[in-house]
Amino acid sequence: LWVLGGIIGSYIVNRFVLSRIFDLLLVNIGIQNAIISLVRYTIIIASFVIGLRSVGLGSVIIYILAILGGLGVAGKELITDLIGYFIILIQRPIKIGDFIKINDDVNGIVRHITLRSVILRRKNSVTIIVPNSQVMSKPVVNWNYSRTYFAFDDILLTVPYKEDAEVVKN
Repeated sequence: LWVLGGIIGSYIVNRFVLSRIFDLLLVNIGIQNAIISLVRYTIIIASFVIGLRSVGLGSVIIYILAILGGLGVAGKELITDLIGYFIILIQRPIKIGDFIKINDDVNGIVRHITLRSVILRRKNSVTIIVPNSQVMSKPVVNWNYSRTYFAFDDILLTVPYKEDAEVVKN
């Protein structure tokens, strides 16, 4: 009953409280989703712990935490990617539609940002999946970071020698 109450309570908080706060503050949709997910899981976990304690299984919580700690060590990269996801959503160093370059081989237009990775599409329509931890730990060149400026890496023009230099310059 506690877990069911937690699920219903998290739905009510997200639906009626957070959505109204987000409407008033004009919060970005990515940040809204991150906060709603965090609040939902926090309420459900808290209700689960309270439920275990209410039926006398409070000592089981220690074993569950030990198991989760062991899984946390084993899934260190996954946890790093999840943290990177929330940092990407809050700081907004990249967003969907940006042309980014992480290194010479990894560049493209951001098509999707997931809990685990950033999905890029290259010029030749090849999809590259980059873990969030790499996006957060390596320098990223973002040609669309500023709204008022868009840059190109290099533009090469080939002009025959017989053309007039003034006409080409203009």
